[in-house]
Amino acid sequence: MNYIKHYLNLMEKARGRRTPSCYCEKHHIIPKSIYDQNIAHESLNKYDITDKNYGANILSLTAKEHFIAHMLLVKIFDGVDKNCYIKMLFAFNIFKNKYKKSKDYGMFRERFSKEMSILLTGKPSRALGKKWSEESKKRKSDTNPLRGKTYVEVYGEKEASRLKKIRSKDSKNRIVSPETKLKLSNRIINKEWKQKISESRKGMLMSQATKDKIKNYMLSNSPSQDNTWYKFYHNSGEELYARKSDMVKIFQCLRIYQIINGKTIKCRGWSYKGEFIITPPLTTLL
Repeated sequence: MNYIKHYLNLMEKARGRRTPSCYCEKHHIIPKSIYDQNIAHESLNKYDITDKNYGANILSLTAKEHFIAHMLLVKIFDGVDKNCYIKMLFAFNIFKNKYKKSKDYGMFRERFSKEMSILLTGKPSRALGKKWSEESKKRKSDTNPLRGKTYVEVYGEKEASRLKKIRSKDSKNRIVSPETKLKLSNRIINKEWKQKISESRKGMLMSQATKDKIKNYMLSNSPSQDNTWYKFYHNSGEELYARKSDMVKIFQCLRIYQIINGKTIKCRGWSYKGEFIITPPLTTLL
């Protein structure tokens, strides 16, 4: 039996499933435990996934499909590579210890998921009030394979476009309750909060496409606004010529007027040192 063919067909079936309507579990096409093994990529050559497209290595499988997938992985590496075979055997053993058939495993996981959903609905999260140490936070951040990567690098161009549209639609249709609006209007932004925002923006990279969008937006003149171009400096070392209205609309620097008047030093990491010109700086913009 061609186990690789059956495995890849199962992965294709899962990839073609846009939005799972039933209980599903995350599965790595090339398992994490053997991801650095060349033999794993060679055996599953249809999915020669690189670190630049890590997100494409993860699919959503039903519980039954998940069981079958790990069983096929054991068969695939049996006699091909001992190291991979042993690791796949250990992984499948977790499923096999309690459930002899994929049908039994699938039925149990689906029922368990449904009952836990009913049990926990309306109750606070178990993580509520739990505090993570700085070491734990740093370790999670440093080991995150998706850190510092764009949607395109993680999911591929086609999938990234689809996910962005979904995110945009959800954001536009979001309904904010009056209670939440009141909390947001009454929140106090202290110095510690400002410092955290400032630190989070340090070293932030901006793609050329984003820079072009900002440039095109800034070059559009309006007779009703102040068209004086001021030179602003960011904590990350970036320098930018922009108008007051540009800084408010694009970077949400609501206190930009106070910065220019000398009443405030910084806003969202941006500062001003008294430099300005009247005409648009076409050669120095971004």
